[in-house]
Amino acid sequence: MFSGYAKFLFTDNNNVGGPTGASGVLHGVEDRDERWEAWTVRMVVGPKFRGIRCASPSVFLGGYTFDNSDSVDDSGVHIDSLVWDTVGLPPPETDLERLRIEVKMRIRGGLDFHVTNLGYQATLVGIQ
Repeated sequence: MFSGYAKFLFTDNNNVGGPTGASGVLHGVEDRDERWEAWTVRMVVGPKFRGIRCASPSVFLGGYTFDNSDSVDDSGVHIDSLVWDTVGLPPPETDLERLRIEVKMRIRGGLDFHVTNLGYQATLVGIQ
């Protein structure tokens, strides 16, 4: 079992994967705090394994911030789904892999509302 936090605010797409949006931060839709914006987040997490047979990961909201309380009246975060697979490592460690978590989520609250990090925890069966 392992756990951690993936940070998204004020960084480029970082070493845990990061959001698929070009800005590198997770936020709502411009000037529309009541409208949901869909995001897909992929995180490569945990130690290196020779093989992962099964996993049971979970993801939760680890933090958020907003810059203007008047513009984020209808803010919110909703995690819609979570799937996992494995990703192989580059040479010289091509015989190793790590867990990759993909989260589909929605955020509202306009551009002034940001998800700063997502927490994760995983229990898995693998060969280390």
